[in-house]
Formats: sequence, C-alpha cells, structure tokens
Amino acid sequence: MSQVYEHNPGDHEDPLDGPTWLIGIVGTCLLIVIVLGLVALYYGAYDREQEVQVITRDVAQLNAHLEAQRERLEGPAREETREDVDGEEYTARVIPIDEAMDRYLERVNQSRR
Repeated sequence: MSQVYEHNPGDHEDPLDGPTWLIGIVGTCLLIVIVLGLVALYYGAYDREQEVQVITRDVAQLNAHLEAQRERLEGPAREETREDVDGEEYTARVIPIDEAMDRYLERVNQSRR
C-alpha cells in the first residue's frame, strides 16, 4: 500500500561543469557592467546637479553677495555684536582689512626686533 513517490525520478547527477562555469562568468560580467553603468549614471547626475547649483548661479545674486562681503571688509571701523559657539553674545571691533593688515605687519616687525 505504501508507495514511494520520487519527485525527480532518474535525475541524481550533478550539473555539468561547462554550463555552470558559463553561467558564472556571464553573471559576473553582467554584474560588473550593471555596477559600472549605475556608477556612470550617478556621477552624470551629480555633475548636472553641480552645474545647476554652482556653475550657473544667478549672476546678480552672486555679485550682490560679493559686494556685501567687500563692504564688510572695506567698510569703516565699527563694533558688532556677535554670538560665540556657546550662545553667549560679545562685542567685536571690526576694522577695514587694509588697516588690519597694517597692524599685523607692525606687530610682526616689532616682535622681530
């Protein structure tokens, strides 16, 4: 009454070496090509985004930013209230960059004497 049911009758051999190697080599080559393609796509998108965000910025906005920085560097001597890393406010004396360079050179020359 008891019958043994064999799912795969007569097929008890290992696969052949040739097709196994062929599938392994083709699969490896495909994996390498896919990974390199994805890397190329990523860097292409990254370069396009860099161009949009950095290279093709609004010229008027950039010029206004540069002018504001130039005014801060070359403006008159003044006192500004700033905030340090701990959140405490302090007053800083801001002088033009030319005056700061002259003072630094004087200090260096005095220390050499």
